[in-house]
Amino acid sequence: MRGMVAGWSRIAGLMGLILSLSACGFHLRGSVALPAVMEKSFVEAGQYRELGQALEQRLRGAGMQLVASEAEASAVIRLLGEQRQRRVIAVDTSGQASAYELSYTVSFELHDGAGETLLGRQSLSSSRDLNFDAANVLGKSREEAQIYEALREAAASSILQRIQYALPGQAP
Repeated sequence: MRGMVAGWSRIAGLMGLILSLSACGFHLRGSVALPAVMEKSFVEAGQYRELGQALEQRLRGAGMQLVASEAEASAVIRLLGEQRQRRVIAVDTSGQASAYELSYTVSFELHDGAGETLLGRQSLSSSRDLNFDAANVLGKSREEAQIYEALREAAASSILQRIQYALPGQAP
């Protein structure tokens, strides 16, 4: 009998935790509630194909339908620019770079299916530090590529978050 009561109290505690998390607005990291206008989305990536693919993956994850052309779309995300920069932030005693700041900036805009601007040109930037070891150039170049990939993935999520918060009254 005592074991049964303990089991029920655990279940009740777990249910209370779940209800309190949902009541406070908790969402899984990366999940977005996009406006209804995004239901049929088209990503015009141009030369920024990798960022476009990351964005499309997140749109699918948010339950949006990707269409093959602007003509079919209710919303068009245009990727306007992508820039990577590497800046020395530390040097060793011999004057060689020992740490870099890697920054990634992307710009985009959002239009509806009729071509009306829903969100004018927006820019997002993020950066990370990279410690550099001249004795391990190959490994550090791979690490740099991985950091830029992570920054690109984060930018794709940030674009959708920016859309979510810029068009709050239009949520489905």
